Amino acid sequence: MDAGRKVEEPWSAYRLCPTLSSDVLDGLSRQLPNLDPAALTRVLMSFLHLKPIQVRDMQLDLGAFIDKCDASLPDDDDHAWARFVARGLKGFGETMRFDVDTHHHASCGMPPYIDGILQRTSSALSVVQPWLLPAEAQYRDTALLPPVASPPASEHFRVRRAYTFDAKAEPHVAHAIPVSRPAAVPQSSPPRSSPPKALQQSSPVPPRPAPRVIEPFRRRTAIKTMGLEDAAHLQDKSKRGRPTGIESRREKEDLRRLEKAEKEQKRHEEREQKRLKKEEEKETRRIERDLQREQKALALQEQTQRRERDLMDRAVREAAASVARQTAQAGLMMPAHLLAQMQSQMHAGAFPGVLAPPPPPVVDNSPFASMFADANVLTPEHKSLIEQFLSGQPVTHPDAVDGVYQVTLSEKRTIDANLDEFAEVVVFEMNFATGSWRKLKRRKKLLSHRTEQ
Repeated sequence: MDAGRKVEEPWSAYRLCPTLSSDVLDGLSRQLPNLDPAALTRVLMSFLHLKPIQVRDMQLDLGAFIDKCDASLPDDDDHAWARFVARGLKGFGETMRFDVDTHHHASCGMPPYIDGILQRTSSALSVVQPWLLPAEAQYRDTALLPPVASPPASEHFRVRRAYTFDAKAEPHVAHAIPVSRPAAVPQSSPPRSSPPKALQQSSPVPPRPAPRVIEPFRRRTAIKTMGLEDAAHLQDKSKRGRPTGIESRREKEDLRRLEKAEKEQKRHEEREQKRLKKEEEKETRRIERDLQREQKALALQEQTQRRERDLMDRAVREAAASVARQTAQAGLMMPAHLLAQMQSQMHAGAFPGVLAPPPPPVVDNSPFASMFADANVLTPEHKSLIEQFLSGQPVTHPDAVDGVYQVTLSEKRTIDANLDEFAEVVVFEMNFATGSWRKLKRRKKLLSHRTEQ
């Protein structure tokens, strides 16, 4: 945004402060004669809102702009405030202060209303009024605090009668007694542990209640509700269980020891059975994985062998077809190896010491050769049809459905990791009505080489 247009908007000096920079001040100094006086005043006042680090960074630019304003502003009433602010900002880059020199401005011929404002400001500043100071100043200067009238001492201290639990008695407030500070008389204070005598007489300490005696017929209930240690003194010694003999006690201990050993042996056997079962399951899974890996390797080997056989058969068929074509062209009906031997002998006789040159490579000079790069099942009729269609000639085909005809370009057989054989077919689709075409890739599953487990 243009700086001149930005300062012409009705923004305040505080809003202009974040937009100031060295480039903005440079642009403003170039557009100084075209700026509105009010906008220029706001720009000058925005210097007072800059941070100290901004003032230090733009010290030279600020000084140059203020000097240019002071020197080049016209001497009229419209630019009076701008000149006043510019003169007050002299040396702002070093001092960061706004100095108001009333005598200097009065000698420079200031308008009367500005002179009156300055006089009122200087008179108000000479006598500091409380409303001119911030709220924190009245806590620093006690002279600015309003006088506080303290209430009499009788309002703070009142002697009240102690409350009694008599229904007819009402709480009575005694009359105010003037409080006077007595002379300091050294006297021994009673210890804190012993309460005053008046308090001892008014509130005697009740004696501790005697322990409750449990009657004999409630003994059984008390024994049931209390613990064995608490109720031991309530039991009748004649009804206590008699201790068993040493032999029977030893027999019981032996039985417990045998039961514990049997349980430990049983737990050990169960743990051993679980461990053996886990090992058997792990071994079974390992054998199954090895078997699947071997079956997959065999299937891949069979696939590779089948592919090699297919390639070999195709090469043999192509060689036989080429030999048949050469034989038909030469008009000779002889075996292929004899024909090749005769040709090599004839070439060696004509050019001794030089082998027969290899046949020239087949070069497709058609502009659409890249379209048939991997076409392995494309017939010559379909190839010429595609070339005519791509060259823009009006063509059609009797097998077209709604003006759309598809030609198979290539077919490739693959076997994935799951031993499933697929055929990847590339189809060239022509739309005779619109003249558009597209290549489609289709994949169909032929058979699966997986062995059922």
